[in-house]
Amino acid sequence: MRRSPWKHVTGVLLAPDRILTATVVVTPLGVRPSASAEEAIVDGDLGAALAQLRSAGHLRGRLVFGVDARRSYAITRKLSTEDAEQKPAELLASHLGLVHDALVAGIEQVKLPSGLHAALAAAPRDVASTVLEALGKKPGNVRLYPLTWALYQFASRLTGRPRKWRTEVRVLRDAEGGVAILAHGGFPIASRLFDMLDSRDVSSVGLAVLGLLTHAREELGLRSVDGVMLHMDGTEEGLVDICEAFTGLKTVMAKSVGCDEPASALALAHAGARMKQDAVDLFVALRPPPGVLHRLPLRSAAVLGVAGIVLGWMLTDAAAGIESEALKLEKQTAGNLKRAHVQLTDLRKVHVKLKTEVQIAQSFLTNRLRWSDILRELPSVLPPTVTLVDFDGRDQVQYPSTKKKKKEGAANKAKDDGSGGAAQLSTKGRQLTIACEVGLSAADSSPPEVESLVASIKASPVFQAVLPRITGANVRLLPAVKGLSARITVYCMPPGTPGK
Repeated sequence: MRRSPWKHVTGVLLAPDRILTATVVVTPLGVRPSASAEEAIVDGDLGAALAQLRSAGHLRGRLVFGVDARRSYAITRKLSTEDAEQKPAELLASHLGLVHDALVAGIEQVKLPSGLHAALAAAPRDVASTVLEALGKKPGNVRLYPLTWALYQFASRLTGRPRKWRTEVRVLRDAEGGVAILAHGGFPIASRLFDMLDSRDVSSVGLAVLGLLTHAREELGLRSVDGVMLHMDGTEEGLVDICEAFTGLKTVMAKSVGCDEPASALALAHAGARMKQDAVDLFVALRPPPGVLHRLPLRSAAVLGVAGIVLGWMLTDAAAGIESEALKLEKQTAGNLKRAHVQLTDLRKVHVKLKTEVQIAQSFLTNRLRWSDILRELPSVLPPTVTLVDFDGRDQVQYPSTKKKKKEGAANKAKDDGSGGAAQLSTKGRQLTIACEVGLSAADSSPPEVESLVASIKASPVFQAVLPRITGANVRLLPAVKGLSARITVYCMPPGTPGK
């Protein structure tokens, strides 16, 4: 047999007197059959037949075993609180009237309209244990899967159910009979085997379907079944009408799917090709408890290990880059200190000094911005008969205090006397001198423009908010070169300190 680069899956049907295998190859274009084989079971020695198949190379890739439908069991029932604590084999054995040690079982949760149900599947324990013993201590990737579920999945992949159907019955047949499978939401929940005398023996099919309908209504809580799908070939067209008249359900023809032994092995192989990791495996009850290595997902651990190595390398590379950049900055700092004639030990003192100078400049710029409102207001307070010849604004530079106690003391004092200590400190030493000239008709040391200028300043809200205090208005007569004139000088200052 030529070795294929794609994944192989082998379905193994355990019949009473022989073992049949069907191998498929999973390719990017789909699943295609590869090979099939058959081995008779002599004197009931199942292990010897499996060994013969393995030595001949017929057990390739993932192995999906299945017991023939007449020796396996699959039911669906709603579990009570007491049933939830029991094992699947005990639940199914009590329902069938068997000893629970005689079965290996699995369970799958199914959501039906009447609530959550449990789909139970089982196979003979002696058959399952014999298979595991024949495969040895390291059986590989093997699984024991319910045959009825595999047949339904194979049939539903070939022909999907109509769009509006939710619950359907699929009928598969072989040379002597067949199986009717009831499914809801794409999952098989019950099945019935039947025998057919010929291809038109619809009564056997109808009785199996009617039995499933009764089981669905009385035990599963399904109100109705949408229809029946006949997976048959070589039948007359009238068979659909006959089946509809017998069952009272919509019946359609579908692609032929057999349920004989070779078709069952092929269905197991197709189920294994698309089987999820957490699918039901009836071998679980016979396998030893998983160790630490089995519990650890090797693929996930490998991915995490590679990711850890990559992240570690990235962090190491980033740390090396940061360290190189730090060395460059240290060399640059040493060069700058040398050019500035500053020692590294004095760098903190220089930093404090520069910080103080920046704070002084910042304080000056902040206080300077307050003059803009006054300068914009100045033209509006001048009488129309005077000419502005000079103005002088003075503001004291505020040196920031480096002692925390002085700052807290000044703040507490301003808070206690309610005078706004911050405003007093920021306006201390501020003064605006306004000088303007006015023409005189006669020598007068007190022209009316003086009173008008003082009144305008007192009426201005801007001056009253910042420089409301007028300390004096001086009038000086100028030499009569171009006529009589006088210079008026006004001094505007912040409000006086309360209490003084």
